[in-house]
Amino acid sequence: MAEAVDFDPLERLESLLGRIEEEKKRRRLGGALDAAVRAAKSAESAIARMDQLAGFTVLVSGFLDQLDKDQCRRLLSATKEVGQFLSCATDVETLWDAANRVSQLPGQIDQLDQLMRRGWKAKIDEAFSATGRLGGVLREIPETRQLGAEMEALIRRAEQLGSSLEDAEQSAKEFDVLTTDRDRTKDKLAELGAGEGVVEFLLAVAEQAATLANVTAEVQGWLDDRNALERFKVGL
Repeated sequence: MAEAVDFDPLERLESLLGRIEEEKKRRRLGGALDAAVRAAKSAESAIARMDQLAGFTVLVSGFLDQLDKDQCRRLLSATKEVGQFLSCATDVETLWDAANRVSQLPGQIDQLDQLMRRGWKAKIDEAFSATGRLGGVLREIPETRQLGAEMEALIRRAEQLGSSLEDAEQSAKEFDVLTTDRDRTKDKLAELGAGEGVVEFLLAVAEQAATLANVTAEVQGWLDDRNALERFKVGL
């Protein structure tokens, strides 16, 4: 008959406690890993958006003030650091930290989006807004009505371009096309005898800031030739 094995209850308890602690560690690690994975999946669209926005940094860098530029650099740097941190996360603490960092990505990308939109709009406005204002005035003169309509159509295209930040390379190409079209309309206006003084006057009219000082002999002659003198009012 086999002899009964005498287990030490204390040793058995210690063994069980050790196994329980190991299981708790495995579960904590698994929970942290699951949290990091969920955070990464939920941030996939934000990360893809960051890649799109990063392409616009060169296009708008000259149209952001220094504070905005610094903020852009911080945000882009933060998103890159998240990827590096994730690759090094191996224990419970670093995995939870990684999950927390990843969960902040969507908000950071939203901030970057706002900065890029501000810079892109500023670039579009500087390049094309004057042409749009000029078109509104030229449309009031019979001889230049068609040209004015072309200028107004151009600013509508520019506004549409300024509202989209999807493809930086394509946006840059469209910007160049618009710039060429804008310069072509300026050439057409010059062919109609409108020198710098006339253009300045027309822009002042568009901004409701024209005064008698803007009405030079050149301006008066150009308007008179087109029977347009009485179409405009200027302030004293």
